[in-house]
Amino acid sequence: MGVYTLWSHLDALEEAVELNPDFVRAWAELAGVLSFRNFTGLNLEYNEHAEQALEHVRMLAPASAEYLIAQAYYIYYIWKHYKRAYEVASQAELMKPSDTQVLRLKSWIQRRLEDFDGSIESIQNTRRLDPRNPI
Repeated sequence: MGVYTLWSHLDALEEAVELNPDFVRAWAELAGVLSFRNFTGLNLEYNEHAEQALEHVRMLAPASAEYLIAQAYYIYYIWKHYKRAYEVASQAELMKPSDTQVLRLKSWIQRRLEDFDGSIESIQNTRRLDPRNPI
């Protein structure tokens, strides 16, 4: 098994949306990876691409958990408005309570909000839902 890198994840997501432009979850995750790439604010090119991916998700599925997930990533990484990102991620969790990526996202946000007990609970819920996932 090869080494996981952010670049390989980005490449895989870009390939997925190229093969299937209606793959909503891939667009949402792409918005997340692109937002993360600009977490430091040093590369605005990724910010623009993240906004385009977010808009694509909105056009495909505006009332979906995937749109909320994409928004939460963007709010968390680009705006750095952690309380609002938590609210949006929580809305996504209500729509998809067994989505481990939403729970992981929530745990990251909870750490930023210094809600360490909540972060641990989100991680534990993720492990219960997907016990074989090494992440």
